[in-house]
Amino acid sequence: MKKSLLMAFIMFSLVFNTLLLAKGNSMKVTPAKPKAGDEVTVTYNPANTELAAAEKIDMVVYSFSLAPDEAKSVELKKAGTVFTGKFKVGSKTEFIGLVFQQGDTKDANDQNGYFINIYDKKGKLTDGSLVGSALIYSSWGRYFGVKADPKAAYDNFENVAKTKLALKEKYVKDYISGVTGFLKDKGFEVVAAELKKLEQKSGLVEQDYSYLQNMYAGIKLTDKANEIKKIALAKYPKGQLAAYDVYVAISKEKDLTKKVQLVDDLNNNMPGSMYFTYAVYSTSAALIKDGKTKEAADLVNKYIDKLDVSYLSAIASQFLNAKQELATATNLYKMSVDKSRQALASDKDKPAMMTEKDYVASKKLSLAYSVSSLAGAYADTGNKTEALKCYEEAIPQLTGDNADPDVNAKYVKVLFDLNQIDKASKMLETFITDGTGSADLKALAKDIYVKKNGSEAGYPEYIEKLNKAAHAALVERLKKEMINQPAPNFTLANLDGKKITLSELKGKVVIVDFWATWCGPCRGSFPGMQLAVDKWKGQDVEFLFLNTWENAPADKVNDKNWKHDNAASFITQNKYTFNVLLDEESKVVADYGVSGIPTKFVIDKNGNIRFKVIGSDGISDKILEEVSTMIEMIK
Repeated sequence: MKKSLLMAFIMFSLVFNTLLLAKGNSMKVTPAKPKAGDEVTVTYNPANTELAAAEKIDMVVYSFSLAPDEAKSVELKKAGTVFTGKFKVGSKTEFIGLVFQQGDTKDANDQNGYFINIYDKKGKLTDGSLVGSALIYSSWGRYFGVKADPKAAYDNFENVAKTKLALKEKYVKDYISGVTGFLKDKGFEVVAAELKKLEQKSGLVEQDYSYLQNMYAGIKLTDKANEIKKIALAKYPKGQLAAYDVYVAISKEKDLTKKVQLVDDLNNNMPGSMYFTYAVYSTSAALIKDGKTKEAADLVNKYIDKLDVSYLSAIASQFLNAKQELATATNLYKMSVDKSRQALASDKDKPAMMTEKDYVASKKLSLAYSVSSLAGAYADTGNKTEALKCYEEAIPQLTGDNADPDVNAKYVKVLFDLNQIDKASKMLETFITDGTGSADLKALAKDIYVKKNGSEAGYPEYIEKLNKAAHAALVERLKKEMINQPAPNFTLANLDGKKITLSELKGKVVIVDFWATWCGPCRGSFPGMQLAVDKWKGQDVEFLFLNTWENAPADKVNDKNWKHDNAASFITQNKYTFNVLLDEESKVVADYGVSGIPTKFVIDKNGNIRFKVIGSDGISDKILEEVSTMIEMIK
């Protein structure tokens, strides 16, 4: 028996190692079997990849041991047609993933990933490299562009467990995730058995109880979930689970006086709760909605030093939108800017799997957003001069995918109001032609043109020229983003119970839009998507809105109709005319390798994906134009 297990282990190690080498066609590693402490040389040939024409390439090295540990960027040196770079393997590193990139263009081996196994002193694969064969398809792989594959994750984890059972226990939460990801309901018994083992371990902390509660609820053992929660609340009466219950009570409370009192109670009884800022935010929103803006300002100012910095601008915008308590709004924006400047000068909170370069860039972007929000507050309160100073600082950072058309419009309006007409005209032309001009900005175009030229003569030709330039720029950008990959087939039922099969729609352009009711950017994109649906109605274009990643509340986990009713209610309430399909098992979203929603796929008449769009800025006219242009380019 032991001999057969040993042979299985050896064979699995060889297969896994061969698999990784086969995937890395563009990459060679020296030494062939690196171990902790070794200097590794990577040779990369970008031919036949997205980086084929690149003159400068960076390699991001993602290191793993028990968990994601570190990300470092290495600038490669070009020698002829190949690039080389070196890095040292950390003392605890057991597995490495790589991404090659130039700017925003990345090569992740067609979502198969580039990997480096790490070996021990005897030349055997480390535990991390063994278990990495599963985790690359579930959790680890998302860092370096590997397509999620629940079946591969589950199968590989089972193979690891057969050859080295201790690894299954070491990574039991990842194993449970693999079981639920692939087996779904069929794996509930397996998951329940593993959860029972976890529950019986000594030294459990609140996070363990929270995990157990959520997992028991997820496999529909509601009574067991409630039992675990009861134990946790008894052990941690002022912990995060208890704080969450208070937050839920605050959210549901209709009496505003009682609502404020509950916020005070949360602060007094559970100081430092992660839910406190959310509680203040939702309570201030309810007060403002009821016209009690002074009471809302009093509440916010009372706890202003205890609010999470990431929510300061969101809270401030409530007052700005209501055009009340603007001093409070401006103060919140100033605090947000100050906190962002402090963060820029510190490395304290850098995520392990973010490179230093990306971390600094993200902090600069965060500061730019904070400064632009403060600029908006100054503009709305009549302080145009201070507004302009802030816009001049923020705008250079808010370019490309980070551009905000609403901010651009407000900036140009401030320039116009301050009679800086030449600059207003120049910036307006820049924003419109690069596709970051909103409807509000375009509405300013005529006023600026007349102010600059003294009359409307020639304006129609002028704006038409700008619009043509904008469309040409959009087409050129989209050409660079075009792909050509077979679209995974699927059959799903829509809200009327009719089954839709993608392959049966060949001959039409199909837009597949993954979304969820809880997803803010998804909801924000829908007015623009409705415009697109209306425009292309009756033509050879099909829009499919795949509802996915929906999790029923604890009291609805056994309701088989909840996901259908939840999606149907949302669509009906908002009067959208969408063909909604239910990806209830989240299988299709996994087949398409989606890592975040909304994500849209534009599929041509032959069934090939030509465009993939991740996220949305919620600007309806921009969404309409982009989707329509994509359709026109592949019809």
